Amino acid sequence: MLESAAYASLDLTARAVLTELVTLFNGDNNGSLYLSVDDARGRLGIATKHPVLRAFNQLEAVGLIELTKDAHFAVKAAESSRARCWRLAWHPWPECPNKARRIPQYGWEQFEASGKCADLRLKTLAKYRKEIVRGKFPGVDFAPSEAKQGQSTVVAGVNIAPAKAANDRNLPSPVGVNIAPYIDATSGSWWDGEAVLLSRGPYAQPVRQLG
Repeated sequence: MLESAAYASLDLTARAVLTELVTLFNGDNNGSLYLSVDDARGRLGIATKHPVLRAFNQLEAVGLIELTKDAHFAVKAAESSRARCWRLAWHPWPECPNKARRIPQYGWEQFEASGKCADLRLKTLAKYRKEIVRGKFPGVDFAPSEAKQGQSTVVAGVNIAPAKAANDRNLPSPVGVNIAPYIDATSGSWWDGEAVLLSRGPYAQPVRQLG
């Protein structure tokens, strides 16, 4: 269906509305897809309803959706309002009271698209299918370009110069870390003014009198 001429003729809003209808479909509720214009407008985040109305009209015109129940607005207290109800034409409708309409309708397959956008999409898809048959994925070409004679290939940002053997003779000197403990201790009594700070360790400072 996505590669059909009917889908190719849709504008982006109509495709978005169709996506919302497909989201409502759970496999068993075709023909009971309730989606109003206002609800679709809110789902798509569109300020006005005119593009959404045009989208529903396009989907019906190409035969991708069909209206099963029209909208109903309650006028009495006992009644309830109901949004318009839709079915997807390429899926069966087992609950349909008319047996002839229970099977999918494929009228959308006979739709002939017109317009530059639709033609461009169909041509692009046709080219894609041909490339797949040939075993070549279109748009990806990893063949490297051949350098002209006398020119060297340079890769930007990558230094590929080989390491010099002479560098192996100049090994870096190991750096050691002296982690001998540094201890501060006090001797004497603080209250008699004779306490001194004794510094021990590789970075010992001269003993100084405290007090």
